[in-house]
Amino acid sequence: WDDYQAAYEIALRRCNTKTAPFHLIPSDRKWYRNWAITRLLTEHLEAMDPQWPEGGFDVQAEKERVLAS
Repeated sequence: WDDYQAAYEIALRRCNTKTAPFHLIPSDRKWYRNWAITRLLTEHLEAMDPQWPEGGFDVQAEKERVLAS
């Protein structure tokens, strides 16, 4: 049992880095699990500040094309 626990500890420690943090989220309460995952994802996405790419087309021309079809 001691060897198993030591191996488990090593595995968890090696999976947790600054660029890829490891989070233990209890799942015995679904509402808490869902809240915790949503919070982690929201924090990381806000920090990344994702932006929509610029469109490579003329919006007005596409509207006219759709209306003409």
